[in-house]
Amino acid sequence: MYSSADILPTDIELIINKILQYFHIYTVHTEKFKDICYFVNIEYKHILGSVKTHWLSLQPVVSKIIDLYPALKSYFMSQETCPTVLRTFFNDPVTIGWLYFIQSQLKVVCDTIKKIESDHISACELYEELEVLREYSLAILETTALVERVFSITNVLCTDEKNQFLMDTIRSIIIVKQYFKDMSSIEFHTFLLEHPKLLNLISSSEKYEMSNSEEMSE
Repeated sequence: MYSSADILPTDIELIINKILQYFHIYTVHTEKFKDICYFVNIEYKHILGSVKTHWLSLQPVVSKIIDLYPALKSYFMSQETCPTVLRTFFNDPVTIGWLYFIQSQLKVVCDTIKKIESDHISACELYEELEVLREYSLAILETTALVERVFSITNVLCTDEKNQFLMDTIRSIIIVKQYFKDMSSIEFHTFLLEHPKLLNLISSSEKYEMSNSEEMSE
């Protein structure tokens, strides 16, 4: 797990600890952050601390930071006294991708730990779980083209001029660009007609509810 995190261009564990310390030391920061969450229409979640080297406690922290990422970014980028390391982190549009990477790594490790710690696991099952973890940790992609493409799309979408996209919007755009890139317009039209539920979601007003609530709050 540490080896996977070490290949990233930033220390994710340091970032997590900086965020935790920032809100733990000053309660006034938490109250201001709650206001930001309300403004961007994201449910506030208390970010619990983690025990060093304890993966089972680190996983929920990373997941909550991902859920709160748009609000955290808006908050720290608006603070005059924001720690430099956090400002640099949230100013980089690809950092959310690093968090998702760590989250996926943690999930495999934590799921395996929970199974191993079970009272009803045989020696054979224990061996199988450890083998799965070993294969996962040693897996190496033949090419990084897919990852580079995702980062490339994210860099285009998130700039200083365009920085208000929600994470769900960015994720949806990446999915469409990646999985439908080989479809012609006619093929894509046919695909939509064959999936009426998807077409109904696209044409619904649900995606505008957040923006409308923001306008009302202003």
